[in-house]
Amino acid sequence: MTMKPILHVTFPRQTPATAALFLRGHRMGLLRDGWLLVYEHTESPPTDALVEQLCVLKTADHRVLCRVMRKGRKGGAWDLLTGTGEQELDVAVVWAARVDLIIPHEPTPDEVEAFGSTY
Repeated sequence: MTMKPILHVTFPRQTPATAALFLRGHRMGLLRDGWLLVYEHTESPPTDALVEQLCVLKTADHRVLCRVMRKGRKGGAWDLLTGTGEQELDVAVVWAARVDLIIPHEPTPDEVEAFGSTY
């Protein structure tokens, strides 16, 4: 999946790998649909440092999600926790990054149009 910018925002401690993702859906409880999640998009495999952390991650079946991560019961697998939805257990995660900053955001009509009919 190729991600293209919809808007440009400057963040403190910004690096060339700093990225922001629009949160979609309502599974993360108090985090709202349309808020921005800022993280370092390095596509690094998950490590123990991400246990109990809110992360942006990509699963082996190509989903990009925002979840709290815990070690799974199967070697190399991860449990993905949400605030309100079903937990996913023993999921293969390709890469993961801790969310560094959450910015409340109300998407503009142009941003909603850029998302297409799935927003």
